[in-house]
Amino acid sequence: VLKKLPPEASQLDSNYKYLFEKGYQYIGFLFVKPEMRKHHLGSEWLTLLKKATSKQRFWLTIEEESLKYFYEKNGFTVVDESESEPKEWVMVYK
Repeated sequence: VLKKLPPEASQLDSNYKYLFEKGYQYIGFLFVKPEMRKHHLGSEWLTLLKKATSKQRFWLTIEEESLKYFYEKNGFTVVDESESEPKEWVMVYK
């Protein structure tokens, strides 16, 4: 979880720097090994993060449309989508 964008941020990420000014923190990367995904570790990590920082808001970008369901299930909503390829989606948790 980051309080500012890393240097390797995509153009879409850079368009959302203002979210930091509004108090959002950026979830830069969440990875669970494929063989461990059926154990709900990603959801558990997000739940613990949200409990530990109960008033904190978060944002992230995804590059795989299939991840939208995972993050929506965990309380995030899509606020933007890139128009060009490769596709990216910006999601926030309020």
